[in-house]
Amino acid sequence: MPSTYTTNLGIEKIATGEQSGTWGTTTNTNLDLIDEAVNGIVTVTLAGTGTSGSPNTLAISDGASSDGRNKFIEFNDGGDLGGTAFVQLTPNNAEKIVHIRNSLSGSRSILIFQGTYNASNDFEVPNGKDVLLKFDGAGASATVTDVFNDLSATGGDFTTLSIGGTAITSTAAELNILDTVTADATDLNRTDITTEGTVEASKVVTADSSGEVQMPDDKKLYFGTDDDAHIMYDETTDDRLEIGGASVFVEKNAHGTVTAENDGSFDLATGNNFTCTPTGAIDLTFTNETTGQSGMILLTNTTPQTITVDADVHLSAADLTAINAAGTYLMSYYSPDGTNVYLSTTPALTEGS
Repeated sequence: MPSTYTTNLGIEKIATGEQSGTWGTTTNTNLDLIDEAVNGIVTVTLAGTGTSGSPNTLAISDGASSDGRNKFIEFNDGGDLGGTAFVQLTPNNAEKIVHIRNSLSGSRSILIFQGTYNASNDFEVPNGKDVLLKFDGAGASATVTDVFNDLSATGGDFTTLSIGGTAITSTAAELNILDTVTADATDLNRTDITTEGTVEASKVVTADSSGEVQMPDDKKLYFGTDDDAHIMYDETTDDRLEIGGASVFVEKNAHGTVTAENDGSFDLATGNNFTCTPTGAIDLTFTNETTGQSGMILLTNTTPQTITVDADVHLSAADLTAINAAGTYLMSYYSPDGTNVYLSTTPALTEGS
């Protein structure tokens, strides 16, 4: 009776009474084949891509050393094959679990199958990746699947980590911040930053290197569980800071800024309240005013100096005559349109006034 061979590894089974005087040689060969299957490492050099109908063959040969029997198989080439490589494990009834590495050049993938080629039954090994594959040995309809298709791991220590090809650059300490946060996959998918310091849709809010956070133009910052109030910088309409939905309350110890502008040029972007003590003739001018802006100016003209006003500044003739005389004056201003500024002044102040 002739020898037979195991289905999965092609190990020779000597028939009863056969191979008298040579069974030891066959047994030693079998042990080598088992050693190859348990812990063998091989590099397979592909000469071409092959096709789904005429693929590169990765064989498990009965009773002889063969590439397909090895535990770890690395594929390479002598140069870019020019396309995706097709590789078929034979025979199609052999059950096999094998570690495969794709080291092809040119960023080429490998399509591995076992039975008659079917895109739903093959497995694509991306370039530069390692996979652990299971060949189910189901004949013409055999499938190739990832052993770790739904991996459940208790722990892991990774030098690098990627999800869907995107590298995770956070440090362990940064990720540990999430220890006390209850989040599902959708929540974590929103943990993303495009520009530090800028508030963006579906992104984490972060401060830039200066510790500042910038809200986009015309976007609202809401307060309250029912969006009761908001703050918005209205850039489209008239460059104003809008506070809506609630009354404005300024807590005690809030102080305004007073800016000295002794040359009579008042930049209203720097604040609302000013002092002015001219040392020579001046022309009262206003820049960067916004619609509705108002404030106070304490004018001290003790020398006195000549004072005129810009074309967009409106002051009564009596007030203009008054401030050209020696004295201290409290002037209020108001801009109704962001261009014109209207001034009024109190009579000259004296001590105790």
